Parts: sequence; C-alpha cells; structure tokens
Amino acid sequence: MEIKENILLSIFTSIKIGGRARYFCEPGDIGELREALVFARTKKLPIFILGGGTNIIVKDSGYAGLVIKLSGGFRNIERRENILSAGGGALLSSLIQTAISFGLSGLENLSGIPGTVGGAIVGNAGAFSSQISDHLTVVNILTKDGEEQVIKEPKFLYRNSNLRDKIILQGDFFLKPNVSWRMEEQRKQILEKRSLSQPIGKKTAGCIFKNPAGISAGELIEKTGLSGFRVGDARISEKHKNFIENMGNARAVDVFQLINIIREKVYALHKINLTEEVIIV
Repeated sequence: MEIKENILLSIFTSIKIGGRARYFCEPGDIGELREALVFARTKKLPIFILGGGTNIIVKDSGYAGLVIKLSGGFRNIERRENILSAGGGALLSSLIQTAISFGLSGLENLSGIPGTVGGAIVGNAGAFSSQISDHLTVVNILTKDGEEQVIKEPKFLYRNSNLRDKIILQGDFFLKPNVSWRMEEQRKQILEKRSLSQPIGKKTAGCIFKNPAGISAGELIEKTGLSGFRVGDARISEKHKNFIENMGNARAVDVFQLINIIREKVYALHKINLTEEVIIV
C-alpha cells in the first residue's frame, strides 16, 4: 500500500471544494489499515476516515494529517440468509441494490442517499422516516489504536452515533423477504421524490443543517428570503434551501461565510439555532 503526499481532497468530495491532505492512502484490507494507523502514530498525525465525501466540507487549507479511504475488500457485500454484511467502504447505493436483487426489504427509503456504508452508519443516515440504524444489528469497528471490536448495541441519535471516533469495518443488516419488483418500484418512487425536491446533479455536500425538532431547516431558511443568495461561487440552492451549491470555483471560506449568514438570519427571524449536519474537515 502506498501512502501518498500532498493529495488534493476536492476531487474526492461531492461539493468539489477543499485543500490538500498531507498524507493519503487507500488500504484494501485490515493489515494495510493497521499499517496506516502505525504510520500515523509514528508521525503523531491526526487521522480522518474519508467515505464517499458527500457530507463533508474540507477547509481550503486542507488536512495536516493522514486521510484514509477504505478500498478493496472493505467494499464487499455478502449475504447470510436474511442478513447482508457490508464493508465500511461499500457504497450505500450498492448495498440497497444488492438487497433488492436478493429480495430483502428494509433499506429502500434510503435510496438516493450518497456515500459509503461506513459514513452512513457513523452519521445514522436517514430519509422518509427511515434510518440506517433501523436494520443494523452488529457493527465491526477498528479503534484508532488498531483494536478490532464488535459493537452489538451502538447508540444512535438523529444524524449521529457514538461511533464518530471509530473506523467502520463492516455492518450487518437484518432484512425481511419481499418481492424484488415491488422494492424496485419503491426505490424508483423515492428517487423521483428526491429529484423533485433536491438539486440532484449539482455540486453540493447534501443538507448543511440538521432539522430542528418538528420543522425543516430548509423551510426556516426559505422564510429568511436567502434563496439564491451567494458568496463568491457558493450559492444557497433555489430548489432546496438547506443545500449550498458550488457554482464553479467556490472556496470553503465562501461556504463558511454563507453558513454563518444563514445561521444568523434564521436565529434573528425564528430564534432557533441551527446545528450543522455537514462535517468540517
């Protein structure tokens, strides 16, 4: 496994923003992953686990540590009767499609959520009244000290978990038998709903803020009149106000300025403090 230096991170993120990582590697198995952790400890480097790059904004100054992106065997998906085991580096979309092909139901409402299984587990990704934790039974993790553990009762909150400082090796999902064509229809309906309400195909990092209890962050932002407002090449989406679009050459500093403007305007109008859903790297 090669540990590369000075790698531009914007190419790995969905919003196409961010500086360079001091070090970068893509381990394909547990041995290579442990090698990477030893390298980081030896050089006293912080570590960031990069999934699909879909819910993060990397600062313009980059990351002065080791960025690890799971590859190879960490992207495998296997079936044991009604259980699908997915590696942390597998795409969530691949897991959903595999479940449908096997006639295993439960994950269809998550269709269209980008990123990896590991990232989805850590952030407890969800949509349309479903969360990935609803069907997750066991999580295999590696601590940043290189210790492998099996977590049978992880703690999940809204868009959060107690696994933030862990490396997700694999998740097991218990699903129910169903008819594949019905699940495929459900998947298509979910994707159509997303395309109508979200800026699909644009360079974004997904929802910027978590929804406060009982109300949509997008609705709160819409009432401020900030739809379409921009700083540099960063613009508040006119289609979904909780998305910020990179219109071409936006910088992270532009996005952060927009985030602060949104937060201040929403608080002034609604007296609600919005909490970021995206991860700042």
